[in-house]
Amino acid sequence: MTTSARVMHYAGAGVMGGLLRHLRLVTLGLIGRGHDVGVVLSEAPVIDELAAELAAAGAAVSRMTVKGKTDLTG
Repeated sequence: MTTSARVMHYAGAGVMGGLLRHLRLVTLGLIGRGHDVGVVLSEAPVIDELAAELAAAGAAVSRMTVKGKTDLTG
């Protein structure tokens, strides 16, 4: 029996670095295994390409302004 999971990732990074590369690999892997994945990303323009790629792969992508690493108030 296969059970799918619902997963939500958050990455407030405003630059394409190791965190977002890792998030990309994990997200695409989970989607490839049939899981329902959501991703919350910074609104930084440099992240646009990643956001589009993940959305095209089937992730529910949301964007929000982050004032600091721990700010979730937008």
